[in-house]
Amino acid sequence: MPPKKRTSRRSNRSNSNENAGVRDPATLNAVNQALTTDVAQRLPQALTEALQAYHNGAENNNNNSNNTENGPNNNQPSFQLLLERFQKQKPNSFGGAPTPIDAENWIAHLEKIFEVLECIENQQVHLVVYMLEPQALTEA
Repeated sequence: MPPKKRTSRRSNRSNSNENAGVRDPATLNAVNQALTTDVAQRLPQALTEALQAYHNGAENNNNNSNNTENGPNNNQPSFQLLLERFQKQKPNSFGGAPTPIDAENWIAHLEKIFEVLECIENQQVHLVVYMLEPQALTEA
């Protein structure tokens, strides 16, 4: 006996745009332009702050390197080990993003890796700067 045909669930769905969200090209262009402008204004400042934090962290690491190994951070893996573990995750580099969504996706991608590796904020800054392409660094 052949199997029974199932009725399509799509027949219960409406084909109108009321559930699909706004599809007006002018509205989408306006939203995309607003997001692009916002990211373009915020990204250089964020990169500058990240670079400053990176340099401050490097100075602190140089100052702390003379301390004994019984310091408060000895349970954290060495940065070299962390970098190796980070690279095994095959993170995407960032050379600029054509749309704000691409930039947000890159950030979300790295945040997921940071969560898995249990990185502290200072380590995250170092790893983000490591993943920036030269053109992204010059935009800051």
